[in-house]
Order: sequence, then C-alpha cells, then structure tokens
Amino acid sequence: MPENTSKFTLSPKALTELKEIFHDEYGYDLPDAEAHETGVRLLELFEVLLESPDGKKPSIQPTAKQSQAMVHIRNSLQEQKQPTVRSIAAALSLKSSRSGLRMLNSLFASRLICRDSTGNIVLTSDI
Repeated sequence: MPENTSKFTLSPKALTELKEIFHDEYGYDLPDAEAHETGVRLLELFEVLLESPDGKKPSIQPTAKQSQAMVHIRNSLQEQKQPTVRSIAAALSLKSSRSGLRMLNSLFASRLICRDSTGNIVLTSDI
C-alpha cells in the first residue's frame, strides 16, 4: 500500500468492497494500492463536501426534540405501525400537526430518518 499521508485509511473489508464495486462496474480488477488510493481520495472528497461554508463539520447529533421524535418513531415501528405527523406532534406535545410535519422534515433533512424502497419511514441511526 502507498505511504499514508492522509488521516483516512480503508479497512480490509472496505478495500475488498471497493474492488468488487469497481470490478462490477468496469470489468477491471483494481490492484490493492490503486484501490486504497482511490478509496482514500473518495473519503477526502466527501469530507470536503460535508463541510459547511463556515468550515465547521455538520452535526449529526439530534437535538433533544429530534431525539424525542425518534424515540416515538422507533416505538411506532416496533409496533409495526408507521408514525403519522399527528402522532409525532402529540408525542412531542406540539399544538399542531404542522409542527409535527416540520419535525419530520427536520429529521429527513438531518438524515436521521429516510424512506425505504416501499416508502416506509426507517431510522438511519440509533437513538
């Protein structure tokens, strides 16, 4: 592997997965050193893309209200129910369903939740 001048490194599993993806997409077997360099360069690119204009890294820590909403969503999903805007508003003691929608949208924007291929809400991180 090349000399590591980056703060990033790839695990053996990540290196193998990257090589498999490259082979599947391009039909070419990428040598380990080239795969490692490519992976590190991708990580460095994503780091730049995730920086905000003020140079700070975006926070992926949910706020207290977002955490409360995520607990409600998790509980709903464990009961095999999709949470509704109204149920989110009620769980957070919000006065309107619009406030529940705003919370739901903030969870989507923060990538704390997403929708699966069938359109159901899924938590993307642990609470």
